[in-house]
Amino acid sequence: RSLVPVKVGNWAHYLRGSVGGDVAAALTAAAAIGVPVHFLGPKDGGFQGHVQVSLLAQQAALELLEEEQQRGAQLAPEDVDAALKNAEAHVRSEAGKWQHDARGETSKLMEHLHNQVAEKVRNVVEERLEARVSYFAERIAKTMEAHQRGVVVLPIDQLVAVEAKLMNNAGYTYVGQCT
Repeated sequence: RSLVPVKVGNWAHYLRGSVGGDVAAALTAAAAIGVPVHFLGPKDGGFQGHVQVSLLAQQAALELLEEEQQRGAQLAPEDVDAALKNAEAHVRSEAGKWQHDARGETSKLMEHLHNQVAEKVRNVVEERLEARVSYFAERIAKTMEAHQRGVVVLPIDQLVAVEAKLMNNAGYTYVGQCT
């Protein structure tokens, strides 16, 4: 019997413990000094960190089980641990790239979408992204009309598009980025 499901389950539990802590701290600090905090997120809850962890864990488990099947034997526990550490390091590295240069990473993502994804799928993805970005920008603009200052938490991959929409459609001249 494979140790992969148990090890990946423990790993996913560990990762879930680190999701959202920085957001909670930022929102608590903002609320403590009187900055209005409103939930502006999508009605469906969006693509939250816990969902991403679940998908990542599922992918890791499938890949490790496939490797076991190809070898015809269980992976050693230390090999599973090493693979999961590498996966975590890769995820953290990718997140760091987005935090360092959201505009550059957004450009790369959009280029990939245009060059590597079938037109029919690309059109559906672009339509959904546009709807989500418009929703965020509209909600942010309404909140900012009601308050002189506020805090907004956005998925990093949508920051650039929301910022552009606010600057072009709502008359903003500056949108600050704090990561």
